Amino acid sequence: MSKADPTSPGCQAVLQLAGDLEQCLKAITPDKRDHRGLKTLIEKHIDKFPNAAELDEARIIRNCIAHRDPITDAQVQRAEAALEEAVDDILPYCPEALQQRLRMGRGEGGHECAT
Repeated sequence: MSKADPTSPGCQAVLQLAGDLEQCLKAITPDKRDHRGLKTLIEKHIDKFPNAAELDEARIIRNCIAHRDPITDAQVQRAEAALEEAVDDILPYCPEALQQRLRMGRGEGGHECAT
């Protein structure tokens, strides 16, 4: 198994996608008391995510990247795919301006992340 480099493009994509997802979830969560991290926000809107198990694993992988815990390239790839799917799932619930900004930032193929 190959260990993932936290500075690799895949790891950076996971961090960016998780940030995009958190931004989306905050935008549709009016009660600021629920803005206590990605896990809480996901739990609040779990019914909007058909891939909840994969999303939870992706969130954990994001934490591993942020804390430089050992992970594999395969885990990073799965996390990136799950987070891309989650952002796509939640975007229709977001304000139009946020949808447009994130879609433009990700490009038509959906592989580049917003900045």
